[in-house]
Amino acid sequence: MSASPYGNSPGGQWPPPPPGPPQGPPPGWPAAPPKQSRGPVIISLVVALVAIAVAIGAWFRPANEAHPASPPDSKSQFSEEQITEAKKAACSAYDKTTKAVSKAASLNSPDPTMTFVIAVNTRLATQFSSRFISDTLDSNPATPSDIAQNLRELTSAWDEIVLAQLSEIKGDDPTLKPAFDQLDSADQAIAQACK
Repeated sequence: MSASPYGNSPGGQWPPPPPGPPQGPPPGWPAAPPKQSRGPVIISLVVALVAIAVAIGAWFRPANEAHPASPPDSKSQFSEEQITEAKKAACSAYDKTTKAVSKAASLNSPDPTMTFVIAVNTRLATQFSSRFISDTLDSNPATPSDIAQNLRELTSAWDEIVLAQLSEIKGDDPTLKPAFDQLDSADQAIAQACK
């Protein structure tokens, strides 16, 4: 008995293929659907995770209440050389951070995924810049009080704007006007003092 009473023997193809050339998709159809690039999705997920990590780090970061909002007159406590070096460090931090934030905010793309990535990158640049300036001021207590005060107002405005953006408040929302006014005022004062 060479054939199984139930059809092909175990391991054989059922139903048997029709005679002739193998059948595939109808003519004109692609052999396989085109694969979508996962690159933008992966990039946006990585950027989102970094943003979450920064937000968590900022949440648990100790408040700057140990440092007075406006330091005492530095001329009475520090030498001229210390004041000059601290001013140089503060102005350098301001220059680096404003360039980073401006560069990140100047990017654009018609692709919605890349637009989201750019927005997240701009928020990260702003948050890191805010922290960098705060750390610089903490490390340089001889910074002249007017520059230190304006830098703290700048970072405070940046933080408020980023928090508003994270809660989906648009930049033209009237509730953000005081933060943008504070940002502009502090920015002008620091640029003038750091000439």
